[in-house]
Amino acid sequence: MPDLGDTPGYGWPGQQVSTVPSSVRQDMSSPVATAFKDGVLDSLGLTASERHNLFRKSDRARDMYEAATSEKIAMIQFWRRSTHQAAEANGLERIERQQWMHNLSLLREHMQYDFQNYQDDLA
Repeated sequence: MPDLGDTPGYGWPGQQVSTVPSSVRQDMSSPVATAFKDGVLDSLGLTASERHNLFRKSDRARDMYEAATSEKIAMIQFWRRSTHQAAEANGLERIERQQWMHNLSLLREHMQYDFQNYQDDLA
């Protein structure tokens, strides 16, 4: 089971969380084996090679599902990191703009003071 980190909706940081309940995961673990146990495959009259192919296809489908789930988890983590980085960048830009505006205001005050001094000197 992959470590989902602190991906939203998937538990606390470092917590191993399954996206599928264990009862469902057990049922999904081998649908062909369950069907075989219930006699469904026997009633189909499949040959040994056909049964083997059916089991192999079931395993392939399960592997594809697990790979797709891992890809989705990776995409969610990437999206979360990207939005977090964008939020941090926006916060830093806002702070820089505030500092720049403050410095600009100080410059204006100094220029007004200097201008007033020049006017007083000329008068």
